[in-house]
Order: sequence, then C-alpha cells, then structure tokens
Amino acid sequence: MAALVAFAAQAQDRADRQELTDPDSFTMILLGDPQGYTKYDIPQPLFDLCTAWIADNVDHLNIKAVLCTGDLVEQNENIVLNRKMLNQTSREMWEAASHALARLDGKVPYIVSPGNHDYGYTKSENRLSRFPDYFPMTRNECWRHKIVSVCNNAHGIPTLENAAYEFHTDTWGDLLVVLFFGFVPVGCIYYIMCHSWTADAAVASLACGLAIDTLLMLNNYRDREQDALSGKRTLVVRFGARAGRILYLATGSAAVLLCLWFVPRGRLWAGLLPLLYLPFHAASWRRMTRIGSGKALNGVLGETSRNMLLWAALLSLGLILG
Repeated sequence: MAALVAFAAQAQDRADRQELTDPDSFTMILLGDPQGYTKYDIPQPLFDLCTAWIADNVDHLNIKAVLCTGDLVEQNENIVLNRKMLNQTSREMWEAASHALARLDGKVPYIVSPGNHDYGYTKSENRLSRFPDYFPMTRNECWRHKIVSVCNNAHGIPTLENAAYEFHTDTWGDLLVVLFFGFVPVGCIYYIMCHSWTADAAVASLACGLAIDTLLMLNNYRDREQDALSGKRTLVVRFGARAGRILYLATGSAAVLLCLWFVPRGRLWAGLLPLLYLPFHAASWRRMTRIGSGKALNGVLGETSRNMLLWAALLSLGLILG
C-alpha cells in the first residue's frame, strides 16, 4: 500500500512544465490546422489536450496569444459522411473545435485565420462559413481590448474572419498581429502550395506586411493621447506624433519600393504597377498631418483601408502580367 501511495504521489509531478529563461519575456503559441483532430471522433480529445495544456500555462509562460492557421474543420457545411476522409458531419466538427477552444475563453485571446476548408460546402465553393456562428466577438472576453479593427465578410457582416489585433508588452512596446500580416497569408501559403520558399515570396510577404501596418500605425497615431494615459507604450507614444507621421509614410513607401525587387527578376509589372499606390498614400498622409488628432482621423483610416486594397490589387495584377 505504501508503495502504491508513493507511486500515485510521484505520478502527480508535472513533466510538461516549461520555464522562461527571461522573466520579462512572453510566449505566443502557434496551432497548426486542427482539421486532422476534428474530422474523426477518436482524435478529437487530442485537440482538447492541446488547449488544456495552453490554458494551464497561460500565466506560467506569460502567453499573450494563441495563433491558429485555420482549417478548424475538414468541410464547412456537409452532412454526407465520406468514410475515406472523415466520420463526422460538419456540425460535429465545428462543435469539436468550439469545445476545444472554449478552454481558452476568458484566459487568453486566440486568433484564428479561417482556412479554405472553413468555407463553402465541401470544397470552398463559395464564401459561406460557419466560423462566425461558433466564434462571435462576444464569445471570448480577452478579445475585447485586443481588437482594433474588423472588416466585413463576403456577406457584408463584420466578423472575426478579417480582424486586426494589437498586443502590448513592457519590453517590445507594440506587437501588432493582423491575421499574421504578410508572412503567414503570403509566404506560408506559397510554401504550402509550392513546397518551397523563395526570395520572391519573402519580399512579397514583407511588402504585404508593411502595407497593412500603415493602418495600425494610423490607429496608434489617432489614439496616442489615450494610449499614453492608459500606459500603452506604442511607438507613437514613445517617440511622439511626428515619428508616427514619418512611420506611416515610410511603411507604405517601403512596401512599394520593395516591389522594385521584381523588376530585374523579369517581373516588370509587379515592380511598376504598385507605384500607382504612392499618390493615394501620400494624399492620406497629408490629410493625416493636416488633421493632427481627433475623430476626424477616422476618415483617414477609411482611406488607408482603400489604399491597402489598391496596393494589393496592383501587386497581384503585376504578378499575373509578369
């Protein structure tokens, strides 16, 4: 009996505790596509185990956020079981994903970038997704003060399918995560499709991230006074409004200049077409400088969103034309 008690006591010792070597550091957890867990009933508890471990280590590892690459389900809207690839209906898969991620609600923000499997019926035939039904904004209290912007989905509804998040730390100042900015949606998808990583993909990823960062730079510029009062150490708070204006102009300009990389590599239009973005970006910068502060800057935020769309369209068209 004594040996059994001793064994039981020893079994309670944790084997999975990780230690931060720097007490001022933090952690962000990356979850790959969970569809492999949710499409069959037997491995679904493995996804629960992943999120249970994360929830148990939020404070110990100073976890700021959980990033998920999407594809929560194998098929978004299907009741016909294909035994060769799944034994769960779409509803059962969505419920399994929702149940696993529920362990993180109220403890840590988790950011999901919906994947192609999360749309359509069985093969992304359209932009229908059950993601907003299972993950509304009000579900996780931790999202409330992290989200800085959302865009409407294909049905004209603002959802977390397209959202921008802002995180603050004492050591890094602002760490901005906008659905992984450029390197996940551009570079990683390129790697998945082509099974390789190229310098062109890296440049396109960085340029995309810089173009998107103009929106968050402007958001921080607008909110600089309130951020200073609440103790947020954004770049604009730390270095001043003038630095914020310079950074806004510089990030958008750098996104365009990076595209010139493609010219000597035989993609002339990919290098030249994005130059058409610069007059619009400069006009928004001049208006931002003229307004200076206040709610009037919300109009510039709208212009910046339009400029981002224009930049993406020009680069995409340039890459297609070669």
